[in-house]
Amino acid sequence: MGAEGLPRINEITAFLESHAPDRIVSLVGKPLTAELLAPGVHGGEPDAASGPDVRAGLAARAEVLAVALDVAIARCGPAVESIAVRLRKARRWRFTSLSLGTIGASSVIGTAFTSATAALVAGLFTLIANIAALFTDQVVLGGQFKEADLAATAQKLTKAKGMAQLTKDLLGAVARTDFEVGEMRVLLQQSNALFEEINDALPTSA
Repeated sequence: MGAEGLPRINEITAFLESHAPDRIVSLVGKPLTAELLAPGVHGGEPDAASGPDVRAGLAARAEVLAVALDVAIARCGPAVESIAVRLRKARRWRFTSLSLGTIGASSVIGTAFTSATAALVAGLFTLIANIAALFTDQVVLGGQFKEADLAATAQKLTKAKGMAQLTKDLLGAVARTDFEVGEMRVLLQQSNALFEEINDALPTSA
């Protein structure tokens, strides 16, 4: 894209489509923002608009960005808390599994019961321990995730929320009537990159 191009905001519009389709309704009533959000457009194509056209195009993109930032800030916090709850549950279930497995393998059962009964009780403890471990991996953590993966995602979302708040503040400073075209273009490009990270980390159902 040349120095005078209008930046794409495809990651920003993809975020709105996935996480706040209802907020798009408020934007499609205006010709320029509606064009950015039209199916198949993916946030506008980079072009060589100049003069009033480039200012209008940047202003429309800034309007979409402002809505997306509000949604991102509102969504990232609860998503982090949801992950924290899952991690706490996983640790409790993991502890339960390890405790039951340890009891099943200990000599205490052998001394407390007859040989046949001890084997049965030990096997039962081991079975319950395995079920608890399976429940932790498949239900609490979701099957495809590990605790370290979820912790890393929470860290990314916490950082993304902070960056979204900072970007919102910067947008408020830049998006004045006589905004500087170069500043707005750079801010939109950086914001699109930020939303690429948010799209990768934020679950659609969060």
